[in-house]
Amino acid sequence: MGNSLGVQFHPEATPAVVRRWVDFGGAEQCARLGIDPEELVERSRAMEPVARENAYRLVDAFLDRVVSPAR
Repeated sequence: MGNSLGVQFHPEATPAVVRRWVDFGGAEQCARLGIDPEELVERSRAMEPVARENAYRLVDAFLDRVVSPAR
C-alpha cells in the first residue's frame, strides 16, 4: 500500500535469528506443532544462500517498483 510492503514471512531471518527464536520460547511452540526445533535451525542454515538471494531480490524489486518507479 503506497510506499509500504507487507509480507507474511521474515525475509530478514538468518540462521542466528532462527536459533534465538528457538532458544527464547520457540522450542516449546515447535513442540506443540510437532516440529523438531533443531531440524528447523539446521534447515534454515542449509537454505541460507537461497534465502539471502531471495531477500535481495525482494528488496530490489520493491525499490525498483515502489520507491523509484519508472517515469
